[in-house]
Parts: sequence; C-alpha cells; structure tokens
Amino acid sequence: MGRTADYSRQSCSIAATLEVIGDPWTLLVIRDAFNGVSRFEQWQERLGVARNVLAARLKSLVQHGVLEPQLYSERPPRNEYVLTAKGKDLYGVLVTLHGWGAKHVYGDADSGVSMIHKTCGHDLAPRIACGHCNEIVKPRDILLTRMSDPVVIVSFARTPMGGFQGALSGVKATELGATAVKAAVERAGVAADKVDQIYMGCVLPAGLGQAPARQAAIGAGLGQHVEATTVNKMCGSGLQAVMMASDALLAGTADVIVAGGMESMSGAPYLMTKHRGGTRIGHDVIVDSMYMDGLEDAYTPGKLMGAFAEDSARTYQFTREAQDEYALESLSRALEAIASGAFKAEITPVEVTSRKGVVTVSEDEQPGKAMPEKIPTLKPAFSKDGTITAANASSISDGAAALVMTRESVAKAMGLPIVARVVSHAAHAHEPGLFTTAPVPAMQKALKKAGWSVEDVDLWEINEAFAVVAMIAMRDLGIDRAKLNVNGGATALGHPIGASGARVLTTLLAALQARGGKKGVASLCIGGGEAVAVAVELA
Repeated sequence: MGRTADYSRQSCSIAATLEVIGDPWTLLVIRDAFNGVSRFEQWQERLGVARNVLAARLKSLVQHGVLEPQLYSERPPRNEYVLTAKGKDLYGVLVTLHGWGAKHVYGDADSGVSMIHKTCGHDLAPRIACGHCNEIVKPRDILLTRMSDPVVIVSFARTPMGGFQGALSGVKATELGATAVKAAVERAGVAADKVDQIYMGCVLPAGLGQAPARQAAIGAGLGQHVEATTVNKMCGSGLQAVMMASDALLAGTADVIVAGGMESMSGAPYLMTKHRGGTRIGHDVIVDSMYMDGLEDAYTPGKLMGAFAEDSARTYQFTREAQDEYALESLSRALEAIASGAFKAEITPVEVTSRKGVVTVSEDEQPGKAMPEKIPTLKPAFSKDGTITAANASSISDGAAALVMTRESVAKAMGLPIVARVVSHAAHAHEPGLFTTAPVPAMQKALKKAGWSVEDVDLWEINEAFAVVAMIAMRDLGIDRAKLNVNGGATALGHPIGASGARVLTTLLAALQARGGKKGVASLCIGGGEAVAVAVELA
C-alpha cells in the first residue's frame, strides 16, 4: 500500500504523527517491534508484505528516529531494528487501537490477540489522564487547542451601571450593548471589519426583537459579516460569552471575537401568557418577565433567589450585622473608586435622549443614592425574621460590558495591545437551591486548570448577587477580603443580570492594571445551581 495522503498543510501534531506512522504497514511494523521482532525476515514472514514495501517502511522509521538499526552480522552486513525511546512512546497508540478494535470491530468475537498487564495478567484498559492534575479525562473533557497561541484580551469597556427605572431606563439593552461593543472595539484599535464573531449575554430578551446580539453588533458599526450569538446562562451569561469566545478562538474557528453582556431590567416587559390561545372567561394574570425569567427559581415557582440566599446565610451562620458590614465596605469601596476616577478605565459614557434633551451618563448611579446610615434599619426582604435586605443584596440594574478577544499571534500581527491572557475557565453545577455556594467549586476547577493556588491570585471579583455569596467564597477558599472586589461589588454597583459576567471581568482587569497585579479570578453564581469562573493573567 503506497502513501497517498499529504498532511503537510495540517498544522497539528496528529497530522505530523500521521506523516510518520500514517499507513497500516508502518503501525504493524511498530506493533511487532514491541513484540520482540527486530529482523527483516521476521517481519516479512509475519506480515507477508513485499520486500520493497517493508524496506521503505523500515527506512522511514529509522529516518524519523522511531527505530534504530544495530549491526548483528558483518558478512554480509545486516541490521536488526530496535525501538528508540521515541518509538517506545507509541505504546499508548497501539494499546488504544487494540482496545478500540477489540470493542468495536470484533465485539464479542475473539480477535485472537490480547494485550495484558505482565504484573497481574489482566487485559489492558486504556485511560487518558491529564498531564497536570492526573485526572482521568473523557472525550467531553478534551478540547483541541492551539496551546502555543493563547487567547488574549486586547480591550474592554462597560457602560455605567444604571439604577432600576433610573438614568438608563430609557435605553434598550441592545443599545447599551452596542455602546459597550463600539467602545471596546475602538479601544482595541481593531478595524470593525476584522471582527469575526460576537457573543453577548442577555437574560431578559422579551420584546427586544430578533437576535439581540446581532442588533448590538450592527448598532456598534460592526460589519454585516459578523456572526452573532445571544447567550443566556442567567447571571453568568456575560462571562459564559467570554468562555465560549475563548473556546472558539482556541479551536481556530475565528480570529477576533467580541464577548460581553447587556441587560435592561428596567425594560423587561410584563407578559400575558394565556392570551395566545385566548382567555375565554374569568380573571387573567399578568406575569413579570423579570421575575419569571430572571429572579424566580424555575423548580420552586414563586420562590425568589433571595429566599435561597437566606437559607445559605442560616447554614453558614452569617448574621445580619456581618452581611451589612460587608455591604457597607463594598459601598465604601465603590464610592472611593468613583471619587478617585478608578472606574474611568472601564466606563464609556452613554448619551440618553429625554424630553429635557441629551444627557450624558458617565458614572455608576446606585452608589451615590445609597444612604449608609439607613442600611442597619432596613427590613428583611425575603422573610420576616431574615437577614437579607435590599442593601446586602444586589440591586436591579441596567448596563452592558464588552471585551475584544483574539489569539496572541493575531494580536501581534495586527499590532493590537495585549491586556491579559485567558489562563483557564470552568463551570460547576449542583443542586439549584445551593446556587450561592457554586462559585467555590467553579473557582477551584479554574485554579486547578491554571495550576494556581488561592495564594497565587492577586485579585478576585466575585459577583455580589448577595453579600453571602462572596462571604461563602471567602470562608470556604480562605480569600483575603483585601483582595476581593477591591472597588466594590454588585451590592453597591448593581447587577444587570445578563451583563454582570462581563462587568466583573472588566472591573477585574482594570483593577489589576491599576494596582500592579498579575493574576485574577472572576466568578458568578447562577440561578439554577450553577457558577462560572475565569482566570486571567495580565500581559
């Protein structure tokens, strides 16, 4: 059998390996070499292959350093061939091929050949383990990536966070998204026609019209060619968009991607869910889409996320005073960041047209409206004897954020500024009612993939859907409060659910730059019992 395939144009180690062993006879030669065959006549007898074919295969394997010729007869001169260290590394290929053939080709039939473990005498069962953590991996755990060409973030931008029915309430989510996307692309210095794809989180799309991410892309002036995907992973949508963009870039399906999130909770409509079929008689019900699709548990109708957070507060024995103290510190940090201009590196202003004319919104709205002295006096929001209030929970908000992402080689070729490298990302899912604790295992997974310890991380951004979420992470992971949400979090700034994932990453990057840090982790809890986390390292 002749070699007909040419893999030289495939930039991949699998293709490069096929250049060496990519035909049946070569693999069978290697198989027999593992079984002690070392001489030409032995191979010819076992395989029944033509002498010229066998000679060509042996010559190729010697040239590639898989076999080493050793002289065993001087008259006439004859060589035998033994496996080199490089050749012995192919044992895993043979074991896997043998196992696959025994299972899927022969099935219950006897193949006549077994591969057994010399020590115990039992059949071999191939297992693939991670070279870093030794965890046994399955196909769904494997991603083919360009490891020498990491994913990088080249710019970021966000709108101010607007209060519920506040300064940004008249701006559609897609318009907020377009503002953030346009600013991020301009800050990157990348031509709009160079963007290949866009992923934008949006949890409350009812009434926005078709394809919200596509609207944001076109509104930002991106080309008609840009492929758009709207992401709904609840509070993690904006960060999930970043994770999806990272995977697409690693897979090589795109070169430049915008990822982010957008939400106008003020604009979420009320729904009359039974009117499609008509209400024949009696009273009807109007459903709040913000509650139904954003704030209520899907598995316990009518139970809000805050009620589950109350359960967590009781489990962890977090007092009202401890939660209020945390929220007050978050507010203090946010006010200090606004006063010092720390958020200017993140925020792009939004122009709002009203009856009074055009107003420019350039600062986060909620912190300035807070009254710290009243926080201890607020009534519990979710149960009479509860500890969670409107102050130590995040506020309903409007806003958007976006990041421009690419691979390092593309950034260098296009002359784009590299802000940070995406080191790892992870997600976790468990019981829906325990969503407040999900960031802990999600971050543990991300740290494990990155090869970092908790102590290695310079700054953390954990979304304060409720103060207890960040407090749980602090306790369970041993996170230093001085490194967590250093410019305040969602209890102070607000939580536009589809946008917050991108917002916390944007804030993390800006804080790392301002404080001289390198490594950071961003994470969010998600309604339904999930969480997402991303680890980044500044360039």
